[in-house]
Amino acid sequence: MLHRLAGLAVAVLTLLVPASVAAAAPVTVNLRIEGPTSTVFEGPVTTDVRPFQFTTGADTRSHECDATAANGGTSKTPVPTRGAALAAASAAAPFSTAGTFFAPPIGSPSFAEVGGQTTTFDATTNAFLVEYENGIEASVGSCGDPISNGDDVLFAYGPENVPLLQLTGPAAATNGTPFTVHVVDERNGSPVAGASIGGATTDSGGNATVTPSQAGVQRLKATMSGAIRSNALVVSVAPQNQPAAPVAPAVPAQQGVAGAVVDRTAPRTRLLSPRNGHTYRLRRFSPRLIHVAVAESGSGIRTVKIRLTRRVGRRCFSFSGRRDRFIGAKCGGGFFFTVSDRPDFTFLLPQRLGRGHYVLDAEAIDKAFNRDAVGQRGRNRSVFDVR
Repeated sequence: MLHRLAGLAVAVLTLLVPASVAAAAPVTVNLRIEGPTSTVFEGPVTTDVRPFQFTTGADTRSHECDATAANGGTSKTPVPTRGAALAAASAAAPFSTAGTFFAPPIGSPSFAEVGGQTTTFDATTNAFLVEYENGIEASVGSCGDPISNGDDVLFAYGPENVPLLQLTGPAAATNGTPFTVHVVDERNGSPVAGASIGGATTDSGGNATVTPSQAGVQRLKATMSGAIRSNALVVSVAPQNQPAAPVAPAVPAQQGVAGAVVDRTAPRTRLLSPRNGHTYRLRRFSPRLIHVAVAESGSGIRTVKIRLTRRVGRRCFSFSGRRDRFIGAKCGGGFFFTVSDRPDFTFLLPQRLGRGHYVLDAEAIDKAFNRDAVGQRGRNRSVFDVR
């Protein structure tokens, strides 16, 4: 694996930028770059507003990358972007980048090479370096899209509309003792069958049983033809006569957690309203208030996100937190947006919901980057109708 996932060891980033450049608070995101043959980088990245710069090739000039209108974005003030996160990781890991920076109004890079791997468009397979944020394909360039704390930022080489493998499982195991891992498509949370992990293959429920053959730290990734390889699942495998202990994840330096107890428990999110399985009558009452409660006793809540999708006949929509309204979306998709960092809060929609079939998801991420991402109906997923 390229650089042996060097990013995991060096992703502890504190990036200094001139006061004249920074105009917003730094943010920390989970950045992953999947090249054609291997993972280039994976780990948390902290960045402020900063320019983008290729490290090699014909263009190594500094370019603005702050999500303002001049860079294809809609932000009125400079803010951190996906492009800034990638540039920060490239400088700290380090790994190489090359390509073309398109001038405004696009104002974003197109990558020809990342980490020594060619990422130009392949007309035979329709593959290129596709950009994703929180499992949703980006609609604007990497220098035009703002990022928030806890976002999952993925640059992955492949065709559009392929499954994004997401791997979960235990952080600790014992040598020779089987344990279960789970693979879903991050786009919609559906289980993925036929993915390979550590010599095992997932079943129709997305589950596979892995049996470690040696002690030590193992980094497992799910792979499957026609899909983007998964995130790394880091498992500490203890000898048979010793208790298993999890490995501390890579964290940003400014958190100062050296020597602290590692938080490996995800928050528990609950949607209190609208009610799951309920049918609201438009003439009597249609919901407008979203109420979310989060149980978190470890490192504290970093961010809470929601996704609200609506289906009317064959047309589907997703609520945009930036535009404050529903916009067209692919059925079964939709996108998350950040709403709070508190354990109990309400979010007021601009108006009462109209007729349609709705799916509301809530997702909490703690400061150790543990994520409550399971779409469990009646807990952090509410499915309801307005008629």
